[in-house]
Amino acid sequence: MGWFRLVMLDDAEGAKAFFKQATGLLAKLNEEVVRGLLACDEELSPGRAPEAAKIQYQDALIRAEPEATRTK
Repeated sequence: MGWFRLVMLDDAEGAKAFFKQATGLLAKLNEEVVRGLLACDEELSPGRAPEAAKIQYQDALIRAEPEATRTK
């Protein structure tokens, strides 16, 4: 909807509001994704410190690099 408002309606202010809303929704979803990945890691490698993996997963989401979220 943001792109429609920006390009078709030439409404940058309205478009920005939609993009901000999308960012908030994605942040909540991405938080759940990272929690799920860390829960999987805990089952697959009990006792492993999750902080490095958490940073890796968060970075991958920011950069949209799905390869980084795969386990090796």
